[in-house]
Amino acid sequence: MVRENKTYDTVFGDLPGTNGDPHLVLAPGEMDAIWPNSRKLARGFTNFDNFYTDAEQSIQGHVWTAFGRTTDFVERSWLTAWGRGTRPPTVAGVAEQGRPKEGSLFDALERAGVPYANMGELVGVGQQPLDPHYPGLVTTIGWPDVEKACYLAALARAQCALPPLAYVVLPNDHTLGGAAMTAHPGVMIAVNDEATGMLVDALSHSPLWKDSLVIVTEDDPQNGADHVDVHRTLLFVASPWVKRGYVSHGHYDTASVHKLILAILGVPYPNEQIAQAPMPFDAFSATPDYAPYEHVPRAYDQPCNPAESKAAEAAQGWNRDAVDEQPGIQYWIWRILHERSYD
Repeated sequence: MVRENKTYDTVFGDLPGTNGDPHLVLAPGEMDAIWPNSRKLARGFTNFDNFYTDAEQSIQGHVWTAFGRTTDFVERSWLTAWGRGTRPPTVAGVAEQGRPKEGSLFDALERAGVPYANMGELVGVGQQPLDPHYPGLVTTIGWPDVEKACYLAALARAQCALPPLAYVVLPNDHTLGGAAMTAHPGVMIAVNDEATGMLVDALSHSPLWKDSLVIVTEDDPQNGADHVDVHRTLLFVASPWVKRGYVSHGHYDTASVHKLILAILGVPYPNEQIAQAPMPFDAFSATPDYAPYEHVPRAYDQPCNPAESKAAEAAQGWNRDAVDEQPGIQYWIWRILHERSYD
């Protein structure tokens, strides 16, 4: 599961027993109200407090999550392309010049004959198209993530039809900042969190749970600060086969996640970045615990963003339909949630 743009300290900085800085949480006093499921899952299953994304912006982040590495072209071009309306398709791993020659995670699965579902990821698309029934089809910030979770829940519980790998994009936690008369950023994050919990709840109450692993991470860390490194972000996993109430301090990154997925599915590693990545063996247990997860329904609510404010004025030129085409959004999310101000 790929979500959007948070550092570790932003969401988990105040969790006991982890290497966090509570002064850097995004919404002081409201963390368990906005992120009840993410924090419950991190506490109840395995949470990683030394995990890094390798990216600064989504323009690189989705290349990493789809390919397990970046390319020379992406690294040389993203600084001049980002925020200037030139992101798609040349840089983001969509056109050939931005794609690693060995292809994406989807290409590796296709070569090995392993079925998968691409639910929302436009970067690195293989020969198999995106799931045409997935709500919103691709990364759509404004489409409610709970609808996507309901779709996945139906596949897991009603049809038992999830393939060996489901790559799921849930982007509501990107938010629209303080854009006039749009949902409050805390509400959008809470909807994303509820969808995360709903998905794990549904899977854990299905016949598929005994063979399942849910991996939750963010594509990049651009929203928020972190006292260890600005690349440190969230990674937590849920499964009958992972340790309960465990914090991993192992040093892992996005390539480690690819290596884990490919090893579980018996697929050859497509590049040296993945092949040489450390594997998070410490998170797993030889004794399964099949107890299901009960999600926490969203209770957090706030009025829509005001029509007139400095935050709304800053958002007037944003392209709301494109990820990361909102210059300054990180500043305004921090102002609204951490400092309770639109001005």
